Amino acid sequence: MDVGNAPAVNVDDNGENYSASVSAAIAELLPDNDPFCRADFDVTAYINTLFPTEQSLSQLDDVMEQIQHQIADLDGEIAELVEVQSASGSDGHTALLNARSAIQELFTRVREIQAKTETSESMVKEITRDIKQLDVAKRNLTGSITTLHHLHILLSGLDSLGGWIERRRYGDIASQLPAVLNVLVLFDPYMAVPQVKQLADQVRDLKSRLSVQIAADFKEAFTGGMAHRSSQEILDICRVVSALDPSVKAELSTWFVDQQLSEYHVLYADTEDIAWLDRIDQRYRWFVTKLTEFERSGTSNLFPADWEMGRRLTNDFCITTREMLDRLMTKRAAELD
Repeated sequence: MDVGNAPAVNVDDNGENYSASVSAAIAELLPDNDPFCRADFDVTAYINTLFPTEQSLSQLDDVMEQIQHQIADLDGEIAELVEVQSASGSDGHTALLNARSAIQELFTRVREIQAKTETSESMVKEITRDIKQLDVAKRNLTGSITTLHHLHILLSGLDSLGGWIERRRYGDIASQLPAVLNVLVLFDPYMAVPQVKQLADQVRDLKSRLSVQIAADFKEAFTGGMAHRSSQEILDICRVVSALDPSVKAELSTWFVDQQLSEYHVLYADTEDIAWLDRIDQRYRWFVTKLTEFERSGTSNLFPADWEMGRRLTNDFCITTREMLDRLMTKRAAELD
């Protein structure tokens, strides 16, 4: 009776045990109670189990039929497994081809994206270069417009100032002259240009003419001309002086202080009795009276605050007094203790 040879489960062709994972997989697929799956399967013992006695041989046909059914079932399972495996292999091959096709398509799209990226990068570089050129052009245009605007201010200012000087409109001159002078400074880098140099010369001549005229009007205003000049006119004259060169302001400030102290020089000359040291308090009282008159009469308000004429007057009085006393004590040294 041929019952076939069952495959070993835990032992390979060399008699070695399978790995634990392989053994576990086989154990999951094959039931433990199947004698054909046992590694120590014994054909003789299995037959003796089926036919333990001679009387049991009478069931040989039934056992053979049962075994034939088992063989048929196994053949069916094997055929089904082979078919499934074949289908799986075909599906796997198809899946592999699809995967290759997808990879190829992906590679193609990546190359297309890379090409588009390179094209975009080139376009960005060109756009950036164009933007830089436009930015430079914008700066140059803005600079040109600004320069033209400054030139317009300078030309119109010179024209206006010339007429205002003739009509002695010092309020307008005080407002416009600083703007013209500030704009002229912006043209310093272009003095090599003949037209700009000519404008600068015109401004210099205008300032020179204005300095002479304003000095005369300033002195006239503080030597009797205040009666026919308003306080605003005198203040405008001082504002124009402030806009001119600092030397003009220094000269006129000194002239005004000397005018205010001229009486002091006469009253306390070296030949006067009140000039000696025992009358020094009278000097102080004279100056307090003079300074009070300077403040109360409103004369101090005729000068811009930054001129600080009250402080300047006080400082020059102190310096003058020291020089006068020093000179006087030198002459009359014998009278000193």
